[in-house]
Amino acid sequence: MPLVSEHLERQGVPFETMTHTRTDTALEEAGALGIAADAVLKTIVLTTGSGHALAVVPATRRLNLKLTRRATGDSHVRLATEGELHEHFPGFELGAFPPLGALLGLPLFVDPEVMDHERLAFAAGSQTESVLVRTTDLFAGENPSVVPLTSREEPEPGEPPPTPQPGTDAAMAGETRVGPASELSPGGVTAAGRYAVGNATGNLFAVSRRCRHLRADLARGSIDDDGCLVCPWHGAKYDVATGQMVRGRQGVFARIPGSDVAYRVFTRVVPLRRGKVTERDGTLYVR
Repeated sequence: MPLVSEHLERQGVPFETMTHTRTDTALEEAGALGIAADAVLKTIVLTTGSGHALAVVPATRRLNLKLTRRATGDSHVRLATEGELHEHFPGFELGAFPPLGALLGLPLFVDPEVMDHERLAFAAGSQTESVLVRTTDLFAGENPSVVPLTSREEPEPGEPPPTPQPGTDAAMAGETRVGPASELSPGGVTAAGRYAVGNATGNLFAVSRRCRHLRADLARGSIDDDGCLVCPWHGAKYDVATGQMVRGRQGVFARIPGSDVAYRVFTRVVPLRRGKVTERDGTLYVR
């Protein structure tokens, strides 16, 4: 724990420490903390051709090695063995690695599902100690590659696959219904699950709903003349094609030296998640 807390303090990251009963997995950690499991991080150490790397996913998701190899560009990536972890990272207990690439000197790969939460909890190097921190604060001092690393959990052996809902097929799995296409007129923005879905003069888009500044709901935002999505609270603008902030916070926040550049640089590294909008039979769906 001292290594993690000292690192966060040096980085100027506000955090809360929590102690709990000993846990072996991130799911058990979530139960011990009384926190939603998808807001608890699971940090997995990878062995690559050039050394080690960290993969960070929600406790509720399973790392997909095929996606991980694609993300790292290394077809031989594998999970680090217990022996390797003991040898190279003696200060950290198994199953309790923090998602801090800067602390460990390792490349950091983060699944997009992680970025949909305002606050995150993670093990602080010990199976009895955790840290709670704002998502934006956690990754502000990191240089993560935000790429898909997980897939849906597969049914256990002998368990039947999920039954599709009436009127759906395999191609529709994972989609969220937005509503009638006729109701999303040019300039309109609406909410659909975790996405803000909008119509920028005929260009339908979907991005994650939470502004990278103070987590305002972007589904309540507006679309300007440039086709950018504008935050309803402080006027930050996002390019809906890339998910990057192209104008920082306005008003009193704009007077803070360097803040505009800092947030725009941050969203180049951690852009809003983008979804794909499709139309079928006059109804819009996003996935």
